[in-house]
Amino acid sequence: MQYQKLLTKFRELTVVVVGDVCLDRYVLGRPTRLSREAPIAVLEWMREYALPGAASNPALNLVSLGAQASVVGVTGADPAASELSELLRARGTRTDGLVADAARRTTEKTRILAEGLLVLPQQMARIDRTDSSP
Repeated sequence: MQYQKLLTKFRELTVVVVGDVCLDRYVLGRPTRLSREAPIAVLEWMREYALPGAASNPALNLVSLGAQASVVGVTGADPAASELSELLRARGTRTDGLVADAARRTTEKTRILAEGLLVLPQQMARIDRTDSSP
């Protein structure tokens, strides 16, 4: 009972989350064979999707608990920034604290996952597109 009361308190909160924001991409494929070029699995593409990551993820978690949340961070002025903002707004997170800097790129982290019939997806690799300038 105390947990339910605590959860209802989130509706009264307005939270600003400040930090690095990124767009997390997930590419899932079904392993079909081993590559002749390297000792790796060859994946047949199945699906892909993107989610807000890094500091934008806790903002989403707060909204899912009923709080009002805004995210503050720096993105590039690129399609990934637009996609990130759209995903955040669609889930009820305010994005007017996102600052677009045309001189940098939006951080994207792409995870390549193999998914079989009876197992959870296994991450095979991650590709980071980042700009570490101040």
